[in-house]
Amino acid sequence: STQSTWDFQKVGFLLDDEMSEYIRSTPRDTKLKCIFDCCHSGSILDLPATRTGMTVCATKSQKSVGFVGSSMVGSEKTPSATAAWHNSGEVVMISGCKDNQTSADTSKGGAMSQAFLGTLEKTSRITIGSLIDGMRAWLRKGQYVQYPVLSMSTRSINLKTAPYDL
Repeated sequence: STQSTWDFQKVGFLLDDEMSEYIRSTPRDTKLKCIFDCCHSGSILDLPATRTGMTVCATKSQKSVGFVGSSMVGSEKTPSATAAWHNSGEVVMISGCKDNQTSADTSKGGAMSQAFLGTLEKTSRITIGSLIDGMRAWLRKGQYVQYPVLSMSTRSINLKTAPYDL
């Protein structure tokens, strides 16, 4: 996946692998939230744990993944493949759609951005699982076919209790 920044004509395009490498260098005690409301962005940061529905999809760095209650869990294919993530901060990423989809626009901006804001406006405290479920419901209600993807740098998270803090 390639992203173009406002100054891409001077500096070139930004590759998802470059973003992933940069984000893996965040200090261990850092909490980072990333929102990408753009086309083909499902795996934009190549994070080790991805939830697309009620199951967790294996990514390049994992050989087996399971869904336990409301937790995302996985085991690595090779320890070195995800070692950098174990030393990085906690990264939570929500993308506008799956890798094979496009992100729609509304009269107020991106559909996923509007779903994000609309869901957060309903409550002052929300879990990560409730946020992504609320966003998907907002998009379905608006008859948008895109499906936001939740990915994380950690191998285990309880989506029912982990808060989405800004």
